[in-house]
Amino acid sequence: MTKKGIAALLLVVLLCFSSCSTETNEKVGDLINAAFKAFGYKTEREISHEIFDVLLIGLHKRDEDLIRSVYSKNVLEETDNLEESFSELWDFFQGDILSYDDFPGLIESDGCYDHGNKWIDLEGCYTINTSVRSYFITFKTRKIDTFDSGNEGLRSLYIVNDETWDGEEGVYHGDGNWTLGLIIDKTTVNPETFYKSDYVLPKHIVPFDGQK
Repeated sequence: MTKKGIAALLLVVLLCFSSCSTETNEKVGDLINAAFKAFGYKTEREISHEIFDVLLIGLHKRDEDLIRSVYSKNVLEETDNLEESFSELWDFFQGDILSYDDFPGLIESDGCYDHGNKWIDLEGCYTINTSVRSYFITFKTRKIDTFDSGNEGLRSLYIVNDETWDGEEGVYHGDGNWTLGLIIDKTTVNPETFYKSDYVLPKHIVPFDGQK
């Protein structure tokens, strides 16, 4: 059996043991991640975290080129107001980064399969705490696109601060439109786009030392 076949079999077995319990699902998630790592595959969580790590360092260093490096080729070429959005970002994002919260396990995915081709998007949600205020970030990155590889990479990045979003209504998911590029200080009025849960989302506050 191939490595992919073994990994798929392990995934099915682990999912069979999952339940509605938050604690159980987190443990199953950890086991799934371990299974993928054992065969050299990156999990969706790892891919999302890698994008966030670049964004975190880019914000810390105020490095526009670094943040641009994770955007897809097509977004960079086709988004007219990206330069203006970055100028707005440096005024909007204030203070020194102290810590961040990566909401363990909160990675969502979407995709399309058609006649042998496919695309898969991953959505990540994070909080960054600075010496001035907290910022909520959500983004969509295209993991793979066999229709057009130029779409692969970061496609949509949203950021708000705690003056606009208090975090009590759910996890920040932008304005629900997933506009391409960099979108600053936009929220949704559609409650269906909030992350709803019967339990308090687990926190994973990580101190930031300026390096990743």
